Amino acid sequence: MSKWNWVGSIEVRDGHVVDILNINADMVRLDDIAHSLAHICRFNGHVPKFYSVAEHCVRAYLELFKEGHSPEVCLTGLLHDACEAYVGDMVRPLKRVPEMAAVFKPIEERAMKAVHEKLGGIYPHPKEVHDVDRRMYEWEIANIMTSERTPWDSTIAKIMFLDTYKKAVERTFSVSST
Repeated sequence: MSKWNWVGSIEVRDGHVVDILNINADMVRLDDIAHSLAHICRFNGHVPKFYSVAEHCVRAYLELFKEGHSPEVCLTGLLHDACEAYVGDMVRPLKRVPEMAAVFKPIEERAMKAVHEKLGGIYPHPKEVHDVDRRMYEWEIANIMTSERTPWDSTIAKIMFLDTYKKAVERTFSVSST
């Protein structure tokens, strides 16, 4: 069957196919997520300079870490938008339309559960992660949208995401084994 006729599946960068309507942990790959999020622009691209979802996630992790949250909460902050690597992102105003939410939310939730099953963290996301996501939005409006800060390029964003994940997992396991 031609890829043009696929329904509910995507082919990721390395060629493997992910059935986003029936995604499971076996389909999730950290490198897919890091690469994709490093190339997805926040604010639907309406920024003065490209600002990746990967950078947003790393900044969320760092903020949670700085606030002294548990390793699992911090890891969840890093992964809070990871499902976008597979299902894309829908802008918040559309997510709030009941008909859109009825279709998109279950797909997004299934993908998020698969990500956390494979990579760790907490699902559903705890309040602290939702709170930091809101604060990051405010920081981004003040710093990224005003060009006050220069965002990372996609290569740096991917490296930072992968490096932060490695450190987060090491921190999670070192705390849980003591």
